[in-house]
Amino acid sequence: MMTNCLIVDDDDIIRMEVEQMVKRTSFLNVVGAVSNALDALSFISTGKADIVFLDVIMPGVSGLQLIECLNTYKPEIIIMTAEKKYAVDAFNYNVTDFLSKPISE
Repeated sequence: MMTNCLIVDDDDIIRMEVEQMVKRTSFLNVVGAVSNALDALSFISTGKADIVFLDVIMPGVSGLQLIECLNTYKPEIIIMTAEKKYAVDAFNYNVTDFLSKPISE
């Protein structure tokens, strides 16, 4: 069974790198990749993402603010950030995992 993934990061290169890593994982399927939290919220509301790889620091709405907006459907969230100070905050939001950038397989 495939697990559908959404990648959310404002950095094009990181978004592409994570997408390539996910594609090399046999049980994961990339269903979307967006550059901001508002597009992510719209995509998440469709119910098509089981896991969201989510950057914290983005212009406008942050990744943590996005998590606060999730009400009825909340996929598994994997936080991705270079700022380790967000680890405690991330787990206060009951995220599935926390990845420090740069991310490696």
